[in-house]
Amino acid sequence: MKSKIFLAMVVGFFLCLIVWTPSVAADAFKGKTLKLAAGLPENSIFGKHFKWWASEVEKRTEGKVKVNIYWLESLVKAKDMLPAIQSGFTDAGWIISIYFANNFQLYGLLDHIYNSGEDYNAALNAAIEVTEKEPALKAELEKEKVILVMPYTSGQVLIGTKKCMNSILDLKGKTVRTAGGVRAQFYTNLGANPVFMTAPEMYEALDRGTISAVADAPSALMASFKMQEVAKCMYRTNSGIPAAAGVFMNIDVFRSFPKNIQDMLIKLRSEYAERFAADLTSFEGNFFRDVETKNGVIVKRPTPSEDKVLREAGQKANETLIKQTETAGHPAGRKVVEYYRSALKKYEAQNASKKN
Repeated sequence: MKSKIFLAMVVGFFLCLIVWTPSVAADAFKGKTLKLAAGLPENSIFGKHFKWWASEVEKRTEGKVKVNIYWLESLVKAKDMLPAIQSGFTDAGWIISIYFANNFQLYGLLDHIYNSGEDYNAALNAAIEVTEKEPALKAELEKEKVILVMPYTSGQVLIGTKKCMNSILDLKGKTVRTAGGVRAQFYTNLGANPVFMTAPEMYEALDRGTISAVADAPSALMASFKMQEVAKCMYRTNSGIPAAAGVFMNIDVFRSFPKNIQDMLIKLRSEYAERFAADLTSFEGNFFRDVETKNGVIVKRPTPSEDKVLREAGQKANETLIKQTETAGHPAGRKVVEYYRSALKKYEAQNASKKN
């Protein structure tokens, strides 16, 4: 009889541990102040939403987690962001995958040409889903010790020049700033001479004539770095968006939080995507109106014949990138692209049905 009572006590003890361990862990968490290396201006659409995210983190954790944001590469240069996060120099930061192409060979595929229309909510949700559920890509991110906490895009990329060209195809032979990756191949296919350059370098390079055109610069980035002051002609090619970028957190830092805070960060990520996408769509409309009326910028779109050439160059660049990725030992490259595009169509359809 005594043995049965003792056994019941032991079982009850362990059941209590199972029930109470999560809440004890949450109660035991004393708090943390996160360092977030933004790399972007505080007075920008990105700064606005980064600050909203930080305030929500503090509010939803009842002040236990605070976020200090370091703007405009004041803590970490964009080119150094991944190792800074991995080493713990910063807890989180804005990572652009093409700056770390060797580390993000699968994730970088999300930046393929014509990877999105103008439904940015669908694109951001597709990017979140593929990083969560595509096995090879998920493993790549875990290997690099990072987790996506804020998805990023800056909208459809633009091409900016000091003077208007007769045709967008006149890029042939010209030196063009590119963010690198598949887009460098895209401009090579168009006969241009692409050079890699970070966003903060664009203004001076175009102003001094070091380059003939700024490419891969969406309206939000153009506005953030006041490119409308020097780029007096902008071309809306609708050739895609930056999708393989975002604010990433050191995965060990993320896992150090109690489960309720981890769950909150994941939920907040989706809310951030919806909120930011809506604001970006509105921002773009205002941007083009303002640069035309206030800055005298001429905004152009490709003709049907130009668009055909651009799309052929883009498709060729995509195939080159996928094959290079597979040859480099990543056979899941095409699957990652197909997963993302399937998710994109799903979210686009869902959003379209909500409007009807």
